[in-house]
Amino acid sequence: MNYFVEYNFIVAFGALALYFQTLILCKHNIEFAPYSGLLFFASLLDYNLHKLLKNKFHAGNKLEKEPFYLNLKVIILFSIIGLSICLLNISSELYIKLFLIGTITLLYSLPFVIKHKNINAIKKIPFLKTFMVAFVWTYLTLNIPIEIGNVNIDKVELIALFIARFSFIAAITLPFDIRDKEVDKEDGIVTLAHIYTVKQIQRIVICLLLAMNFFTVYYLTVTGAIVIELAFLISSILLLYLIYSKSMIKHHYYYKILLDGLLIIQCLLVYIFSII
Repeated sequence: MNYFVEYNFIVAFGALALYFQTLILCKHNIEFAPYSGLLFFASLLDYNLHKLLKNKFHAGNKLEKEPFYLNLKVIILFSIIGLSICLLNISSELYIKLFLIGTITLLYSLPFVIKHKNINAIKKIPFLKTFMVAFVWTYLTLNIPIEIGNVNIDKVELIALFIARFSFIAAITLPFDIRDKEVDKEDGIVTLAHIYTVKQIQRIVICLLLAMNFFTVYYLTVTGAIVIELAFLISSILLLYLIYSKSMIKHHYYYKILLDGLLIIQCLLVYIFSII
């Protein structure tokens, strides 16, 4: 369990869960397409590569003497191999879109590898980190699956789903901003956690969850599957419990299982209520 947690497998499975959730919400057959594998390995690569860069930046060469460092490089190599195989099996039309998203994702790691006045200016935009994470995750797990699955969906419905998914990812991301407040400050990154207090961040999370449920209700009402809204209500309650519970925040696996695991739990709930 520790191995899967430390090397971000929970995050990768979370991305896969959101992909499946999109298919369920769009009443599309759940399938392990090449893109689902690409999503899994890309998440595994990105988060472990970011972890490697972040730890090397803050810990110097100490990591090279630890088993963790070698294991991390093995996981990164494994992810690159898996990602390369999946890339060979997707349509050429996706390459440009994935390249653009990959570029945005790379910007997330720039503070650790490049020191430039323009990049430093970008890092000081308070909402940028949360926005980037939420946008990339939403686009990759919602828009692209809908496109490659040839799902017939109205633009207004798609916008509603996008805002709902974006809001949920942003809500989960904000507690991580609070956790990384000091590290981000050292890296010159300004996030919402540097501007607002913990209580204010909690209120922002509530607003994001309200937005998620509002737009989900709209979509599910139109598609005639309103019972699935229970899945989003339950996941909202779970997230609120996690961010307000002082005892849970102190839990060793608070961030890497409890928060990240909500992506998987929400998908399971959506599936359960979709077959009722």
